[in-house]
Amino acid sequence: MKIKEMETEKLISLLCGDQFMNTKALPEYDIPSLEMSDGPMGLRYQKKDKDSLGINRSEPATCLPAGVAVAASWNPDVAEQVGTIIGSEAAAYGVDLVLGPAVNLERNPLCGRNVEYLSEDPLLAGRLGGAYIRGVQSQQVGACIKHFAANNQETEREYLNVICEEDALRDLYLKAFEIAIREGKPAAVMTSLSKINGTYCAENRWLFDILRKEWGFDGLVMTDWFGLDDRVKSAEAGLDLEMPGTDGKSTAYMVEQWKQGRLDEHVIRERAECIIRNARKWKIPKTKKTEEERELLLKENHEKVCAAAEEAIVLLKNKEDILPLQQGRKLAVIGEYAREPLFQAEGSGKVEGAGKEDAWECAEKWNGADNTPFAMGYRRNNVGSEAEQQKLRDEAVKTAADADAVLFFLAMDFGFEGEGNDRVQYELPEYQVALLKEIAAVNSNVIAVVMNGGAVAMPWADEVKAILECFYGGQGIGRAIVKVISGEVNPSGHMPVSVPAFREQIISDENFAEQTEQVTYREGMFMGYRGYETKKIPVQFPFGFGLSYTTFEITECSVEQEKITDCEKTVLRGKIKNTGNRKGAQVVQLYVKNPRAWKARPARELRDFQKIILEAGEEKEFVFSISRELFELYDERVDERTVPQGMYGLELGFSVQDIRAAQKIEVTPVFPVPKQIQGWDKTERLLETKAGEQIFEELYRKITEKAGGIFAQRLKEEKNVREMLLSQPIRIVHLMIWNEMTDSELIAILEKVNQELYHDYREKMRSLEKK
Repeated sequence: MKIKEMETEKLISLLCGDQFMNTKALPEYDIPSLEMSDGPMGLRYQKKDKDSLGINRSEPATCLPAGVAVAASWNPDVAEQVGTIIGSEAAAYGVDLVLGPAVNLERNPLCGRNVEYLSEDPLLAGRLGGAYIRGVQSQQVGACIKHFAANNQETEREYLNVICEEDALRDLYLKAFEIAIREGKPAAVMTSLSKINGTYCAENRWLFDILRKEWGFDGLVMTDWFGLDDRVKSAEAGLDLEMPGTDGKSTAYMVEQWKQGRLDEHVIRERAECIIRNARKWKIPKTKKTEEERELLLKENHEKVCAAAEEAIVLLKNKEDILPLQQGRKLAVIGEYAREPLFQAEGSGKVEGAGKEDAWECAEKWNGADNTPFAMGYRRNNVGSEAEQQKLRDEAVKTAADADAVLFFLAMDFGFEGEGNDRVQYELPEYQVALLKEIAAVNSNVIAVVMNGGAVAMPWADEVKAILECFYGGQGIGRAIVKVISGEVNPSGHMPVSVPAFREQIISDENFAEQTEQVTYREGMFMGYRGYETKKIPVQFPFGFGLSYTTFEITECSVEQEKITDCEKTVLRGKIKNTGNRKGAQVVQLYVKNPRAWKARPARELRDFQKIILEAGEEKEFVFSISRELFELYDERVDERTVPQGMYGLELGFSVQDIRAAQKIEVTPVFPVPKQIQGWDKTERLLETKAGEQIFEELYRKITEKAGGIFAQRLKEEKNVREMLLSQPIRIVHLMIWNEMTDSELIAILEKVNQELYHDYREKMRSLEKK
């Protein structure tokens, strides 16, 4: 039977999920059910007692590096491999749709869900998010990108109203989704629980129009679990699917609304057709693997996830080149997290890990048990009596004093961050930091290993020789750490976020996670490094920063054309050389330095990047494509992306603060955006629009008839009154008949003229695009 012949009540029944993790099936109409499972840090598949918060047990799966750790690799291949891992395990259980990736930006380091997110930069988040999607979907499993949009804090997330200017939404928070959706083509999009500018995301027509009409998305749009306020409004706005199932209550309500004429049938059919189309597309026949086959798959994926973790580790400090360590020296390993690594957070992304790599055990295998003593030092979350804690500290200090070097593990503690709550502190737990300082007092060769989701303050950095930022590196992080400290792996991770020195430096901290139902993004476009660079706020570790055991130089940098229009393209060519004595990888980051424009812009923005592997002494060429996308911004005057004219800097560096080479390029728009007509502009500007011409003629008539005072005498003396008026500021012409036109009326005239001015510009731009 064709869809158009289906009964309306049947179509309505499809618009709500069936039970907890499935869409509704109608076998008699050849409409299958899609089975879903949580991600994105590993498959959280539950055969029974399903939930959305990671409360009940799930089946064994590979625990992947967290989103922020994947982003620290700055390598789309790593993101795609991670997606392939979760996709393969989903297919093994017969799952049709994985709920991930999450590409919301890390607006504030204290957001509890930063562990799932990728970066504070939309290009990095979007590009790696798109690669993750491709990896999942290469396994015949759909990916559901989330949470659309501006889900940047957990506090009051169900009721929160995010107040944010449209330029920041489009150029930052939506941009990450746009890039990931265009490059990855996900099966589905999940909405955020909160409101944006007063409207719930699940019933926000503005958001859905951008998603479908501007980006061309034709997949499924669904709610987050229990993330719905008004089912009729959401359907009319463009939402397809409500999750989870409601035991028929939602269906009964919508049927009643339809019968009473409050819900149009064409809306029902449009939403149902989308669900049917995507259910048939993504219900790909799969042969569920046996338990033995799944165990073999988990072993294969473990090796892959260990390799991914190696690229995710960021070397933040390496004083006196203490790393890599020399094998056979006495290395004290201290901290419970060395034996029980913290590699995931709480919430819907929590995975029943299929295995883990113990850093201490791996260190013993590499360095020998006799050379690698362990001391607990503390118990996670500082459990135990004061006497027990003191005994652990004393043992750790003694062990450290007798060693040549110390590998000390710090972490944000179990339960400190994850879904449902934001962090309350920017610093690592004080009991761990206090012990670190005691150990540094007896051993000057301390290597700090940090495990966390969002960025953390490191005021103790000067007291250690080296720092490894591992984020939540997945179940293979222990092995990866030892490979890095031994030199088997040369670290190549770079920071996907900025690390302010202390909380007061965090640019969004004054309006984050307040105990209210509204948050205003007052920083606008100046979030993260965009704000720190523009406002010259020093940070402890800048965005894009990461050290290596070798050194690199940009040896050449040139742009083919020094002047282009915004419709032309050119290329930036460069060469990078490994000037050290060992193989390594470096991330070449392309930043655009923006000229002054009609509104404030960030001083510097990431516009492209490449990760390049080089043997010792090797030199390679790289090429970046240069086009309007690198220079454009959302222009609310015309509701379009435009390119301000000016001289731009093309800067190549190894972090946002480490610029190694630069070129300038002058960019001229083919159709410049006209300046807004304002009161002190010459009156002749009114003639730029038809409405303005009519308004001027009316002004001219009134002035010649009714001008009074000094203006009357001047008009008598003026030979060409029309030309004289056109050469005067609009405000002066208005004053000639001030008693005939109020200030409010003048403002209304200017608004009308400017609306037509920018409407004409939009039409001109659209005609250009068609050509």
